[in-house]
Amino acid sequence: MLKKIIIIFTILLVSIVTYFYFQQESYYINDNVETEERKENYEKAKEEILEFEKEPAHKQAEFFEGVVNIDNQPMYYAYPLKIVKNNPPKLIVYSHGQLQRIVKDLDDNYMLKMREYGNFFASRGYAFSASNQHDDNWGQSESLNDIKKSIIWFEENNYPLTEKKSMVGFSMGGKTAVNYAIDNPNEIAKIALLAPTPKTELTKFDVEKLRDIPIKIWHGTEDVNIPFSTTEQYVQRFKNYDKKVNVKPVENAGHFDIETTLMEYLLEFFEE
Repeated sequence: MLKKIIIIFTILLVSIVTYFYFQQESYYINDNVETEERKENYEKAKEEILEFEKEPAHKQAEFFEGVVNIDNQPMYYAYPLKIVKNNPPKLIVYSHGQLQRIVKDLDDNYMLKMREYGNFFASRGYAFSASNQHDDNWGQSESLNDIKKSIIWFEENNYPLTEKKSMVGFSMGGKTAVNYAIDNPNEIAKIALLAPTPKTELTKFDVEKLRDIPIKIWHGTEDVNIPFSTTEQYVQRFKNYDKKVNVKPVENAGHFDIETTLMEYLLEFFEE
């Protein structure tokens, strides 16, 4: 009887030891698997991040900036220092007003305004560009070609962009932004216009090209350069062809009061 008890006890003891041994081995194997998976995920994440060895635009900036000449037309640009390869930044294309110039000197008074835009958007993960667009920039073919070349420049220099770009047009640059979108509707996500000079003629064909592109206009109610009534008439021309354009009056603001003060609203519009 005692012998049987000893045998049964021995069998149980061996079973228990064996069970805990294989449990421990299983945990060890699983831990190794999880470690390998974490390592693979880490390496994969590293591959997805693209970092540019560029000088930050200023201390602690998360983007770089510069001015390049593209066929003798200066272009200011700002771009994030780090991006995710499969989620590149959207480009904001800015069209300046009449008598304004993009120049090489980043400390030029007007360039400081462009750098405000660059800092605002690039620090939020966007790319930003503003071509000189043949000086006065009244929407002529040369200006439109300058925009096209500036977009190609990003691609040629391996700065990835999303397929769709958004446009900002200030004053006379509003005409350029709209003209470019009419010629290249598949490239444009949204158009933001600040006290814009309207397109001289707006045909049904033009509006059909812009049909699926949201457009929003901000205009100062005290603008003496381009009166607010000009925008009201412009919007009505869109409405004649059943195209809705949103208008935001900026109370008590003049023409240049809204040039660099509405970036938060532009961002909100672009991210809607």
